[in-house]
Amino acid sequence: MEDAFIGRQAILDLQKSVYAYEILFRSGLKNAYDPNLDGNVATQSVMVNAMLNFGMKKLVSNRKAFINFTEKNLLSRAPKLLPPNSIVVEVLETVQPTPEILEAVRDLKDAGYKIALDDFRPAPGLRAAHQHGGHHQGGFPHNDRP
Repeated sequence: MEDAFIGRQAILDLQKSVYAYEILFRSGLKNAYDPNLDGNVATQSVMVNAMLNFGMKKLVSNRKAFINFTEKNLLSRAPKLLPPNSIVVEVLETVQPTPEILEAVRDLKDAGYKIALDDFRPAPGLRAAHQHGGHHQGGFPHNDRP
């Protein structure tokens, strides 16, 4: 069996208690994302590893798993391969709010999935996407970190 790697980062609520975990792709022992890797492959790897190699319960216990999804993953409705009660569909900041994406997000929300907008920054045209999101996960841009 080939080694499987995955990252898990706690998402805290306002009381600094663990609310959920973001599940992140990792290709090896180095705790970093390879920017040369196809994001679609990374998402598929996270989905397989979370469900088959590790098990969602073992990874997040009774909390939700936030998983990044690319435009291609959203359009193919890939999140529907995972149970809606265990994940939050995280729409990457690189995904543009096209009519097809908004339809996919609406379809996922109607199917019971929670939606989060990753590193959301208000911009023209994104109001419709934000209205479909149930969560807003802010982050620190790499250049803002100490």
